[in-house]
Amino acid sequence: MAAGAVLPREREPDRPRWLRYVALHAEAIAAWREEGGFGESDAFAASEMPSGRSYDVVVAISRLGTTTEVLRLIELLSSRTEVLAITGAESTPPSPKRPRQHLFALC
Repeated sequence: MAAGAVLPREREPDRPRWLRYVALHAEAIAAWREEGGFGESDAFAASEMPSGRSYDVVVAISRLGTTTEVLRLIELLSSRTEVLAITGAESTPPSPKRPRQHLFALC
């Protein structure tokens, strides 16, 4: 490496290591799903949802089900979009009034 060269910054240094692994797995699954012809698939933080894409299912991961960005994303989705919410607390589903929502709590 040349003197004065800048090392690339870690992709998401503010996120815990386990969360970076979850993001990497989500990206791999999304690529596999879309390449296999199962529909449009992406992996992104809730605050970074791409515009112009439609989804039949959204998997929302939130530690307690109260993350503001996740709640906003779920509210913006079409009522035809199914939501699979994965949280660490069964008592706090991200959007209790939303139709077509399934809660999977890792308690």
